[in-house]
Amino acid sequence: MYMVTVSTSFDATHSLRMRDGQFEPVHRHQWIVRGCFAGPDLDRQGLLVDFVLARARLEEITSPLAGSHLNEWSALRGANPSAERVAETVFHLLAAMPDLAPTVHSVTVTEAPGCEASYMGKDTSPAQRNQPG
Repeated sequence: MYMVTVSTSFDATHSLRMRDGQFEPVHRHQWIVRGCFAGPDLDRQGLLVDFVLARARLEEITSPLAGSHLNEWSALRGANPSAERVAETVFHLLAAMPDLAPTVHSVTVTEAPGCEASYMGKDTSPAQRNQPG
């Protein structure tokens, strides 16, 4: 199995709704987002995915978030803007891109040094995702 990872970062604020229903104070992070792509085979050029294409697609998703308040990101559909939800949302947006969909394996979001959350989807096997339902 081959794996390729690309990353990008953006600066944004968020405010999590806590278990008691209250919001924590708005605070800023330098978010690092890594997209991981996997598959058993390489193409004729010897690539799983093109690094430049994969990073450009990841940046298409994340660059509009620079300087934003993640609580207002429409793609989250009102969900608490946790690192876990950001990873899940970016994963699904990447997986919706036809040129990358077959190889999207996971997305990892670093909210602060030593604090990461990953989302791998319900099926992380590219071969199984390509099988007729």
